[in-house]
Amino acid sequence: MAPLLRDALSLPQNHPVFVPSKTYTAGGRNVTIHLMEGYAFIASDGADILFPSRSDQPYVKRMLTTPTPNGSRVLSVVSDKVVLEMEANLSKHVGDDVRVGSRVSVTTGLYSKMEGEVVDCATSGNLVVRFRLRSLDTIVEVPRSFTVPCDGAD
Repeated sequence: MAPLLRDALSLPQNHPVFVPSKTYTAGGRNVTIHLMEGYAFIASDGADILFPSRSDQPYVKRMLTTPTPNGSRVLSVVSDKVVLEMEANLSKHVGDDVRVGSRVSVTTGLYSKMEGEVVDCATSGNLVVRFRLRSLDTIVEVPRSFTVPCDGAD
């Protein structure tokens, strides 16, 4: 969904977008966890983001705005802290079936698109994952929200 939103808003492909849901495969079926179905959070550096019209974009129905003292409206803002809390909350729900010995796929960050084995769960809530490749055998700590469980059916 994030690539579709970036396209709808004419944003670069690396622009941060947080959709508060996570989809992964478990037991041969897709599982999706939603914190806030239908919402997405677009990072802003204070620069204006173009508003798409309802008629030309199927994925953006409206943007949340708040009134200003002079009667105009501005985009509603959610702090980075709130978004990080939502990501952490989502990772708690998704991580319920991840245990030591589970295989996970990393979706974000330096180890994106890599699969590894969970060797420990850090006290911070992060996962300690071992990646074994031909040229790499390493153990790293990865935020739980950056991972999804693998089905295990190769």
